Amino acid sequence: MPNKAFLRTASLLCHPLSVAAMLLLLFNDHWLRWYAPSWWTGKLGDFAWLFFAPFAVAMILALLIPPSPRQEQIVQVLAFGLTGGIFALAKAVPLVHAWIIQIAETILGLPIGLRRDPTDLIALASLGAGWWLWEHHAILLRASAAPGLIALVLAATLTLANGPAPDYGITSVELSSDAAIARASYGAWRSTDGGLTWAETSAQGLSPLRDFGSSNIVTDTLNSNIQYRLKQKVSIERSDDGGKTWRVDYALPSLGEAARVSADRSYRNTYVFIQGPLDGIVEPRTGNAIFAMALEGVLVRRPSGEYAWVTVGPYHHFVFDNPIGLLSGEIALAVSFGLLVLATLATRSIKHWSKYLVLGIAWLVWLGDTVFFPPGRSSGVYGVGLAGLAAVAICGFVAILSAILILIVARRSLKYVRRALIVALSAVPLYFAPYYLWTLNLIPNYNAALVIAFALGAVMLMVGWWVTREITPVIKSEKAKTL
Repeated sequence: MPNKAFLRTASLLCHPLSVAAMLLLLFNDHWLRWYAPSWWTGKLGDFAWLFFAPFAVAMILALLIPPSPRQEQIVQVLAFGLTGGIFALAKAVPLVHAWIIQIAETILGLPIGLRRDPTDLIALASLGAGWWLWEHHAILLRASAAPGLIALVLAATLTLANGPAPDYGITSVELSSDAAIARASYGAWRSTDGGLTWAETSAQGLSPLRDFGSSNIVTDTLNSNIQYRLKQKVSIERSDDGGKTWRVDYALPSLGEAARVSADRSYRNTYVFIQGPLDGIVEPRTGNAIFAMALEGVLVRRPSGEYAWVTVGPYHHFVFDNPIGLLSGEIALAVSFGLLVLATLATRSIKHWSKYLVLGIAWLVWLGDTVFFPPGRSSGVYGVGLAGLAAVAICGFVAILSAILILIVARRSLKYVRRALIVALSAVPLYFAPYYLWTLNLIPNYNAALVIAFALGAVMLMVGWWVTREITPVIKSEKAKTL
């Protein structure tokens, strides 16, 4: 029995309208969005993609669903339902949006630029056009599937490449006849008071966004002797003699790895966190110097020399002020480590082979989450949540295991239990300390903090082994006692 659904979807994916939608998506994403960004370029790609995407999904489903009299109908409903449903949830529901991004980035190993914007749901109208084409498109059973497979590869490639241009925040500032204009990839804002307040404006009629970093010298339009030199991530320097001598006018705080991880989480929906300054102007009416600071909005220098961070649209100044919040998962893992030390010391007195299996599984689970899914270094709402939940779950599992083992040992020697508890309680803050020092930028990177924490943990485990060596009670299994 011929696979009619597969042949139909292959033919639909090669239809001139589908090919035109693919070409439109290619043109929109790789030219229009860069050189003529507007509200429409954000929607046009979604309209084009939703027209041909159901055919690509249906082609795959047709290979999985066995041929039958109702195969075409089943494939059609599933393909359009899955495409429209996932698109709608990803655009409208924050949790689903974050979940889809995290899964896609994990599988592909590439950053995914999917913006959550409920207004994009108007593009679902394209599904109606695609459904109409499906219903009215005739196919020949002798048609070749080869062109359809080629079109499927092209559709998959365009889907992966279909995404908004990276949003770096405010990358340029410029002067219009009566205002200062701040520009970002997806919007423009206007200020008439020297950059202290901003109102959204249309990007229509404005010149294309220039590459940031193309010029690092800003000259005062009223006094050419006053210049500012921009050093990205470092400082803003000022010269009062036309560039002959320079002095640091504003030093930017150095962000360590921990602060950058926190910033990535804070600005997750905007994809790329970089530090300014990227561009600057001097507004002639107020004398204020305005500097584009990427996702952190703008930095305004008043003529008095005072600097002020100013929010522009969704872009605001980042302050790393919650290191403990960043390390909530590490706190759970540190408590888990202390409990594992306690459990390990408790099993020392139990003479039964099963202790090695149970304790080995507990240590492997803890090590797996600590090394491969470190909560403090994870990014993305889904990744952070998953790593944190895993750490808490491990902590609960080890707590139950430790409680059972300690109760067994406590029946023979309370003195042994007291010493083991003291060592375990001491191990928790000692293991956690390197991670906290990492957030303070006293340890340069997370991997170094991890190695130091492991080393300190190993020392505490050896200390516990040593202080309990002379008072270890021996607990044998019932089978061993009878022998």
